[in-house]
Amino acid sequence: MQEYIKKEEFEAFQSHVLSQFRDIVELFCKQQAHMERHLECTERTQRHLDTFAARMDHLCQFIQSVSDSVEGKSREHKHSSTSCH
Repeated sequence: MQEYIKKEEFEAFQSHVLSQFRDIVELFCKQQAHMERHLECTERTQRHLDTFAARMDHLCQFIQSVSDSVEGKSREHKHSSTSCH
């Protein structure tokens, strides 16, 4: 003997499943939006880090050029026969 589900019970079950599905989709969308914001933040941070690295590289080059210049002057002074005034 087969049992049949009542139409009202089926509709209640269907409504419950659809409600759960909507909740899952809503949660997924919220999570996706959160991840997109996180990604934007990460990309912004990466740009800041790239800028910082470029500035540090520029600073290191500047320090190296000053250092080379000072060393060059001290070498010139050592090899020069003129006295320092």
